[in-house]
Amino acid sequence: MDRRRLLYAAPVAFVCLTADQLAKLYVRASLPVCDQFPIVDCARMRLGPITLIRVQNRGTGYLFLRNPIAALVLGLLGCALVLVYAAWLGRLSWVAVLGVGLQAGGALSNVLDRLLVGAANDYVNVTPTFTFNLADLLLLVGMVLAVSGIARRLVGDP
Repeated sequence: MDRRRLLYAAPVAFVCLTADQLAKLYVRASLPVCDQFPIVDCARMRLGPITLIRVQNRGTGYLFLRNPIAALVLGLLGCALVLVYAAWLGRLSWVAVLGVGLQAGGALSNVLDRLLVGAANDYVNVTPTFTFNLADLLLLVGMVLAVSGIARRLVGDP
């Protein structure tokens, strides 16, 4: 296997970015921004078992860093890091390719939000203190898949 397999991560990233941006567009058109924390009395919408709410996250990582410029820089560095370790992988399993695509799509979608809106738009509400978006979920799942690919490479599994 060679690095050309990594090219398959690009359409995965594009689909992920598009899906998250369409969801964010729908939420932005349907709900006002909720500025409360914790979230108690904000406009909500139900999508089956999922509660949607519109929160603009100007920081990073669950209230970790509230500076929007720092959040944008960290997001861009994260996108670069995905490319660096993807190139480092060498022999790419399909699991690793999928992981790289999911991470790239999620990271690019949140960076695009920060560039266009000044904040990442979170919309899946789990608790009064925890709201996330599809891009965050894609980043998490992509990380698990990519780490699995890296671990398999280090152990020597095909």
